Amino acid sequence: MFKLVPKHKKSSSALVCGRYAALTMLIAFGLLSQRAYADDWVMAFHDSRHTGQTSEVVTPPMSVAWTWTDTEPYDIGSGGKFIPQKRFWLPVYYRGKLCFQGGNNADRIFCLNPANGAKIWEWSNPGYAQAGTYLFQFDNYPSAVNGRIVNASTNFTASMDAATGLDSHITFNTNGGWPSGGTASWNNLAYLQYVRTDDNTEGFNIVQDPTAWTLSGGYLNPDSITTYTDYSFRVPAVDNDTVYVNILGQLNALDAITGRGIWAWNSTDFGASPAVSNGIVYFYSGSLGQMTALNAAQAAFSTSGTQVPTLWAVPMDSAYSPIVSDGTVYVGCADGFFYALDAATGAQKWSFWTSTGFGPLQIPAISGDLIYVPG
Repeated sequence: MFKLVPKHKKSSSALVCGRYAALTMLIAFGLLSQRAYADDWVMAFHDSRHTGQTSEVVTPPMSVAWTWTDTEPYDIGSGGKFIPQKRFWLPVYYRGKLCFQGGNNADRIFCLNPANGAKIWEWSNPGYAQAGTYLFQFDNYPSAVNGRIVNASTNFTASMDAATGLDSHITFNTNGGWPSGGTASWNNLAYLQYVRTDDNTEGFNIVQDPTAWTLSGGYLNPDSITTYTDYSFRVPAVDNDTVYVNILGQLNALDAITGRGIWAWNSTDFGASPAVSNGIVYFYSGSLGQMTALNAAQAAFSTSGTQVPTLWAVPMDSAYSPIVSDGTVYVGCADGFFYALDAATGAQKWSFWTSTGFGPLQIPAISGDLIYVPG
């Protein structure tokens, strides 16, 4: 279910509901506006700062233009013990094509023609898309960068031509069957985040060249004191030559080119993706139960450690996936409300009751003066 909420004020009379099938084993799309195909949506949250905002204006009411169903075989494993669960599809829109991962078998990527739902190409993980041993369902959001689709899947990260699905390059590095996480793109670079379920570590790579498939980085071990393995969906944010990534339950700031660590903040904050605007990082701390605005631009470095000033903190319940746009932080919470907060002060501008608690994958999107809220 998708709900349409005005950006600037709460109005129950403006609520419009429509069936949206990005949730399970098919995809449905509403009719596109006249400006369709004008704005690429290259990653989760739309862009590296996690604004969730497209320049394309979609005007409701919408209706279903077409549906698509995955008819490929999937792993049922161990004589059919594993039954596929309903899962999100994780789409990107890039250069006139719709590419997505997830669903019954997250070791495949499909690319469709958004005009009619016809399949253009399909990519399968070289060893595990249908290995006959396990059902590989996990949430790792792909991204598009420099003419390529970049993703993480069972045991491999990969890059392939976005137009054809060919010329694929792979690296054996995710070390496990269910590498939840996500990929960001910024300045012709890609940033891969994934949990390695075979050894309970977490991986992070910077892809310097997605075509030649040159990448740096590696994996991190939890110390079980301040860092712990996070098996959740999370997507890095990038701005002003800094990548912000939630690794092992800590928010980390890294040099976006070299991956050098700049600072780390707090502990046991699992499943949260950061958003960033004007040097302020918006991040949900589960350990504190707060949506927190950190003034990364004013971080102070000394021999005793790095201090990242807190601009504001607002108590919230499981607000994992914020977006920030035009001076407002938008986020859904487990309490069933969707909130708009002033990005400078944290003051609540408005809230909207959706009747359904939000999880990390229910990411809002902005088009024109409306916010599309997955419910």
